[in-house]
Amino acid sequence: RNNELCAGVYLHVLTTNSSGIRFYESNGFKRVQRCRDYYYINERFMDSFIYFYSLRGAHAQYNILSDDPV
Repeated sequence: RNNELCAGVYLHVLTTNSSGIRFYESNGFKRVQRCRDYYYINERFMDSFIYFYSLRGAHAQYNILSDDPV
């Protein structure tokens, strides 16, 4: 069923996850932002990228409280 309220999909991925990044980019996701120290894994902070997949022509919204867009 088509949900007309959903304009797009966001996801976070570790910046070190090259296979995940290739998968998302090859499926139309666009990188929109980098979040420094987003994850805390094995006693280390790690960065993430935010990706956006547009539905029906929507555009990603930049979060002014986070790091710069990429």
